[in-house]
Amino acid sequence: MFGIFATFLILITIYLFFHLSEVLLTYIYNPSHLSWESTLITWDYTYSVLGGLTEYILSSFFISSFKQNSFMQILGLLLIIGELVRRVSMITAQHNFTHEFERKRFNHRLVDFGIYKYIRHPGYLGFLIWACGTQIFLCNILSPIAFAIILWKFFNERIQDEELNLIKFFGDEYRKYRSKTPTYIPFIK
Repeated sequence: MFGIFATFLILITIYLFFHLSEVLLTYIYNPSHLSWESTLITWDYTYSVLGGLTEYILSSFFISSFKQNSFMQILGLLLIIGELVRRVSMITAQHNFTHEFERKRFNHRLVDFGIYKYIRHPGYLGFLIWACGTQIFLCNILSPIAFAIILWKFFNERIQDEELNLIKFFGDEYRKYRSKTPTYIPFIK
């Protein structure tokens, strides 16, 4: 569908929009927590993205016909809807959405309405869908699987730690919310 150069430009646009909107929403809703962490760019993330780009470039030379797979590119673009899930979760949670673990603040409340009424940890689910979607858009074979495994391991650990804090903060109110609201991230209860 898209040529290699056009695909690369679209991908750069997708990455820029994702990270800039992450920072912008943090600035709007939680400016006291604005930091480099607000970009979500870490060394592990950078290596993963570079691995995906390397797979894309190398496989473009060896199986270039697969790189023109319209179905995969459209599916990848559709999965970038994960960014919308993440943005809605940030807007819904507002000052309660941060990029780091923290102590309960005086104005910290359990967000169990909006998208959070249907999805527990929608920001993590959105990021997972978005990240895998970028690799499917590239028609990569290995990277979507690698991204899914790496992110699943990260989110599994993070959700466990975060939920321990949320139980400390909100007690039975959070336990009740957790029991009725799924994450939709496979194998994370």
